[in-house]
Amino acid sequence: MRERRRVRRPRRSRRPRGRRGRRDHPRRRGAELRRRGRVVAHVASPPVDAVDGTAAGDAFTAALAIALATGVDDESALTRACRAGALTATRPGAQPSLPTFEEIDVPWPR
Repeated sequence: MRERRRVRRPRRSRRPRGRRGRRDHPRRRGAELRRRGRVVAHVASPPVDAVDGTAAGDAFTAALAIALATGVDDESALTRACRAGALTATRPGAQPSLPTFEEIDVPWPR
């Protein structure tokens, strides 16, 4: 009969949990569009009073994908995506909170 060997588990890292890999740089608020590791566009987040952030990421991603697919320049595409995510966060729910194209393209109050 074979002897059973005790398998040692690797020790857990003593690093604090949380923001792993996040770099501390002045442009950490907002969104960056990167291509091949290079920042090609950066847009600050629009100020909003958030109610529910349930579908904000989905709205951001969809607006960015549609804008880039239709040939909009990088800065404008990222601006539209930020607006879509911000508008979504100001409304409760998931599907009812998604903005229309007309709502995204109106001038944003500063």
